[in-house]
Amino acid sequence: MEKAIVLAKYKSPWEPLLLSKLSKAFEVDVIYLDEIIRSIGFSGSISWLNKLIEGRSIGFLFFDIEFYPCIDKNYLGLLSSRAVKVALYFDDILMHDFNSITACSVDVVLVADPIAVLKYREVGMVSYYFPLESSAEVFQGDANKSHDILFFGSLDKADRREWISFLESNGLEVKIVGPDSSFVTFDEMAALIRDSRIVLDLSKSSNLCRGSIHDASRRGKAFFCYYYQMKGRPIVAGPGRNCCMSEYTPAARLLFDADGG
Repeated sequence: MEKAIVLAKYKSPWEPLLLSKLSKAFEVDVIYLDEIIRSIGFSGSISWLNKLIEGRSIGFLFFDIEFYPCIDKNYLGLLSSRAVKVALYFDDILMHDFNSITACSVDVVLVADPIAVLKYREVGMVSYYFPLESSAEVFQGDANKSHDILFFGSLDKADRREWISFLESNGLEVKIVGPDSSFVTFDEMAALIRDSRIVLDLSKSSNLCRGSIHDASRRGKAFFCYYYQMKGRPIVAGPGRNCCMSEYTPAARLLFDADGG
């Protein structure tokens, strides 16, 4: 198997899903850039990584560095060209302007948004659709449905609390999992999905007018409140034989049959 390294900003909740997917094609290890940079600095980390890439004959570097602006186009450009460089973008709808500049120093962009795939191809970059949640091994199965509706995610974005209140006021039980209530592993989440009749997908993204180090690259942020973002909920619902009730998002039309809708 080809050797690969995932260069992540730090350990993330979705790391098990990412490694599960990549390990089907690569012998893969993870390095947390924040730890390395804090220990030996930026220039030291570049030298250390290049020696590692050459010494271990690494064929692929996967970068999971969204919302970590200290790793930029220049940093990636100084890493050994021996390895194919692959950017992993899971929130590109919020970060596209910033991500696209960083992507100038990689060979391939893997992105969890089918519209973003076309945006990168539009400027001549090699890009493919790469949803984290597509593992049937994790999400497949069936169970007795003990919850009416499952919602997982933050309630503090857009009008999500209004949606939940409306459903509950009409006699529907909504099981809520997320940073506002509780955190579960992906295996536990898969069990909850299988145990629910409906998975609720609320697509409105975060408020774009909040302060952020990345805001300088989002010139239109003062005019738009949110994006309708493609989420992974419709994908994880299928293997567990669940219905997914989704808020509108144009990206879904690129993945699912639009007849009658």
